[in-house]
Amino acid sequence: MQIGPTTLRCISKLYTASCRETAVLVPGTLSASKRSQFCFAATTGFSLVDPPAWTLQKVLLSRLCSVRLSLVNLDSNQASIREVVDAGLLSGALTMVWQRGEVLQLNAIGYRDVQARIPMQRDTIFRIASMSKPVTTAAAMALVDEGKMALDDPITRWLPEFIDMRVLDDPGGPLDSARPARRLITVDDLLTHRSGLAYAFSVVGPLSRAYLRLPIRQDPDTWLAELTALPLVHQPGERMTYSHATDVLGIILSRIEGKKLHEVLTERIFDPLGMRDTGFFVTTEGRRRAATMYKLDENGQLCHDVMGPAPIAPPTFCQGGGGLWSTVDDYLLFARMLLAGGEADDQGQLHL
Repeated sequence: MQIGPTTLRCISKLYTASCRETAVLVPGTLSASKRSQFCFAATTGFSLVDPPAWTLQKVLLSRLCSVRLSLVNLDSNQASIREVVDAGLLSGALTMVWQRGEVLQLNAIGYRDVQARIPMQRDTIFRIASMSKPVTTAAAMALVDEGKMALDDPITRWLPEFIDMRVLDDPGGPLDSARPARRLITVDDLLTHRSGLAYAFSVVGPLSRAYLRLPIRQDPDTWLAELTALPLVHQPGERMTYSHATDVLGIILSRIEGKKLHEVLTERIFDPLGMRDTGFFVTTEGRRRAATMYKLDENGQLCHDVMGPAPIAPPTFCQGGGGLWSTVDDYLLFARMLLAGGEADDQGQLHL
């Protein structure tokens, strides 16, 4: 697998977000005039470096990581997680510290199933929620490198449903009080969450309630029709609102490639990297390793299995923004691929 130069301009420091315990942030620069070149800012939450600084960035990052981890007491960094697990506020957690080809620490804390008293283990499969976004984005940028789409392409090229979008006059106001969008949404708008789309929790009022009613368990076309019937919360490109944009991006990938999104990601990301436990569904054996989902009830107690068991067949709608399941070792493979400049051979061995 190889991701080309366009992607390298967009990907930086994601491994810091994925390997949460290595908290070394290198300052980057991102001028407004160059925003369209950088498509991971909204996904990772970090500022990104200009392309000419990429090599220097890697050198500095390597040296800073080496210095930083030599000063960290790794034995103490699990204390806060263990505290909330012991208090019954969290069922369990798995953390990994990786540096320069070596796993320095692995913490398996608590339980992946509290009632069954099954402990958290290294091979536990997690619903990784929005950590799906960088994976879908990496696949999208590979298509950009291949010339199948461009960052400034309007998404109506593949999604005519987005023609004639309207924008709310008041973000918290009635849905029928809206004006025409000034321009079409672009691929870049989706990648940077500047499309005007939203999540139910990122907006308020009638629009938030309408987002809650979207048919997420229906097929992508039905969901998209319902989504595009809603007004945007702001003009495309005007500002950032965390949103379903990566779900929309996944539908674009599927339409470009003429395949289901799970097939696109398997062929472009999972198989080349050897991410055998990652996907929108798990095997029967994998379901036994899946972490149970919990929430806190009104009494502050863990409530069992709020999202149901892990699916063992492809869901009707594979959500590129939040539908993946994975393990800590699989996601490390993905993060290492990014850190290595987007390269891995056919066996998934990374060229570091």
